[in-house]
Amino acid sequence: MTGATHARELISTSLNVYEMLKLLKHGAVEKDPHFEKLLNQNRYFFLPILNVDGVSMIEETWNKTHKIIPHRKNHDKEMSSNCPHPDEDIGVDLNRNFPIGYQKSKDTSSNVYSGPHPFSEPETLAMKNFVDAKDNITVALDYHSQGNVFFPAHKFNHEEEIEGTDLNTICANMNYEIAKVTGRKYGIHRGKPPTKLISGSGREY
Repeated sequence: MTGATHARELISTSLNVYEMLKLLKHGAVEKDPHFEKLLNQNRYFFLPILNVDGVSMIEETWNKTHKIIPHRKNHDKEMSSNCPHPDEDIGVDLNRNFPIGYQKSKDTSSNVYSGPHPFSEPETLAMKNFVDAKDNITVALDYHSQGNVFFPAHKFNHEEEIEGTDLNTICANMNYEIAKVTGRKYGIHRGKPPTKLISGSGREY
């Protein structure tokens, strides 16, 4: 479970922490049979903040100005002194820096600049090394806070996937549960043509 791939989407970090505490409270403390079963039969990995430097820059700016800057990419403090608009020009969109469907871009000031090559960033490389070292990860959730939509992973060639129906069903069930509590309905984006695909995102990896 990953949060804050994009620095400005801070609520994704809170959601990670909430899920973690909920599992511990109901499963380990209150011994709810349902949650005990979840804890006993599964392993959970939480990464509340992938984009540590980007989030740190937002926090520093808030402490100085009490304004939240809409920074999305990661951030290298050593480079920022040479840049007049570090919140716009510095950094890589980590959710474009993975290899599946990666598209190289030259516009370093773009909000979706993908970096010089896949895994060029220490954050995405660390994620790769962690995931590659595990042979038992079967479900991955990458939380963002834009769009009110579920993005199940797709395969970029638009071939039929055996698990496609399962993914749609999971998303539909999540949508139903969220709507019961909040009244908010989410879309499901399967990346079918001619919809523009998100290249180099972490979900496919």
